[in-house]
Amino acid sequence: MRPTYAIATWFHLRILGLCAMTAFASMYAQAPGLIGSRGLTPVAQTMANLAATHGGADWLRSPTVFWWSTADGFVQALFAIGAAAGALLMLGIVPRFAAAVAYLVVLSVRATEGDGFRWFNSPYDNLLAENLFVGIWLAPLEVWSSPLRPRAPSRWARWLLLWVLFRLILGTGVTKLVLGGAWFDLDAVQQFLVAQPFPMASAAAMHDGPRWLLQGSCIFTLAYEVLAPWFFWWPGRPARIAGYFGIGLNLGIHAVGSLRGFNWLTIGMLLLLFDDAWWLRVSPLLRARLKVVELAAAGRLARAAACGVVAAVAAASFEPLALQAGFRHDELPLPAVHATLRPFHLSSNYYMFCRVPPDRYGLVIQGSDDGEQWRDYQPHGLPGAVDRWPERVAPGNDHLGFQMWLCAFGAPEVAAGWLPRLLEGLVTGEAAVRALFAHDPFPQEPPRHARAARFVYTFAPADERASGIFWRRQFIDVYGAASR
Repeated sequence: MRPTYAIATWFHLRILGLCAMTAFASMYAQAPGLIGSRGLTPVAQTMANLAATHGGADWLRSPTVFWWSTADGFVQALFAIGAAAGALLMLGIVPRFAAAVAYLVVLSVRATEGDGFRWFNSPYDNLLAENLFVGIWLAPLEVWSSPLRPRAPSRWARWLLLWVLFRLILGTGVTKLVLGGAWFDLDAVQQFLVAQPFPMASAAAMHDGPRWLLQGSCIFTLAYEVLAPWFFWWPGRPARIAGYFGIGLNLGIHAVGSLRGFNWLTIGMLLLLFDDAWWLRVSPLLRARLKVVELAAAGRLARAAACGVVAAVAAASFEPLALQAGFRHDELPLPAVHATLRPFHLSSNYYMFCRVPPDRYGLVIQGSDDGEQWRDYQPHGLPGAVDRWPERVAPGNDHLGFQMWLCAFGAPEVAAGWLPRLLEGLVTGEAAVRALFAHDPFPQEPPRHARAARFVYTFAPADERASGIFWRRQFIDVYGAASR
């Protein structure tokens, strides 16, 4: 008898719904300052540039409802719909419809990245898009998904999710092996604890821990990412062991960092390694009260749809795998197929923190009235003031803070798409821009000068942390400036 995975699928879809809801809620709160008409990169200008590039509205190359409207109210409504769809999926209400709506909202947001600058294109955005697409086929076609009567998913839909999980874990591990560097020196975990976007207080405690623990964490992470994915396809105990270690690894990463819903969603996928028999065996409560609904035989139309979806994912998957192997876009077979499927984000490359920087650089946005005394603007999640302890933003996200973290490691040109407008908005007192920060040091009158100063950050020693100082930072240079 083939194993079924109804219980794991039910839990996975609840986690997926939570991640989608919080992702869109974060976008809703920050959209006016990021892509609104008074924001840093107005979506109206983005769509105008796309129309000029495509020669008009092109739904195939840029599948987005922003072709209909870019009004601020429409943008806010889109993110509200996405958050509502995530909530419905989390609650198990019309789950297939909710997953489809959430996926369409993701596509609409991701399509705007074709203009060059991207707020919503982190690896997590790729992972969320793929999970929502697969979630359309994993979710049961019913009005309410009862936790006491979970429906077994089709084998091909579960296979699609395992394919996402396989590429996520193995792609990251293989890229680490290819790049080597700090991972071969066994310094990567120690550097990651400081250099990651939103470290938690526990990261500093682990950073102070014994070196053997940090080096052992490097070895375990590499070994898991390279070896464990092959056991995902081996049902029973081998898959469950890979699941145990993978869940433990992601819980550990979540404990030291606030990486949106990345670890939550990965754990949700790893649950699909545990079949219904295991859940019923370990939980007497489930065994006594739960009834798994077996999968009904698929009709001819359903089988044809399944073949089409699997073929599309297989075709989309070839491109990222070939690119990781060193091929160029123009060397790929069936280039038209890959170009057509690329905007739908059915298969992405994953290689997070494969090259870990040895130091943490950080941009700090500051304002001044005299050009001598500078006061800090504090983002919602990003480290700023040395006495500001980390706050968890996951599974939400501080989109501006993430870009400030990312751009600090490069030349000022990498922030040219948004930083000048940010500094200009602060000196002119633009409300939508000021609202992007958790703390505005000029609540009454905007400053005459604004700048992005770059610092190098390190954890303060344990005795200083005990007195309330979490960071030490050293000024490096001025990354950009504006005045009125």
